[in-house]
Amino acid sequence: MSFVLEFRRSYFLEPARAKAAAEARARKAKRRVAEKPKPPAHLITRKARRGMLLALMTAALILAVFNSEGMKSYAWDLAEQPMFRPVLVLAEGWDRAMEKLGAKALMADLQDIASTAQAARWSDVAGLFRRGEADDAIARGGADPMTTGSLPAAASDVPGGVGSAD
Repeated sequence: MSFVLEFRRSYFLEPARAKAAAEARARKAKRRVAEKPKPPAHLITRKARRGMLLALMTAALILAVFNSEGMKSYAWDLAEQPMFRPVLVLAEGWDRAMEKLGAKALMADLQDIASTAQAARWSDVAGLFRRGEADDAIARGGADPMTTGSLPAAASDVPGGVGSAD
């Protein structure tokens, strides 16, 4: 190596690298003091497994209570083999128990609400937000548009609605 390169490396580059390394060590030492100790990896894994098991058990319980009809249907498919016939008996008993508790009726009500919401038109939704104007109309002696069915047929008929001229 030439004298110039050797001189440059020993007097310029090495001290800068040494200084940067010392600063990095100091920053690391500061962080170590500020950080709280981490638990061993096997405890983290055990905690993660416990949380996952809890989530799966909760989901299974919700499905067993509110989807007992689906469980019974699946058990009917399994019952084609003789060894799974006791599972069918258990599933039918569980379905009857959930029906007595009212879980199936609650699920049917929720499904009705969801299908009603899916079938709603924009004018029905827009009418809900125009309640202040309906109160003004009632105060002036007019009919309540919410109960008389006089809601606008399209969103463009609602003042300030989508596609309106306002």
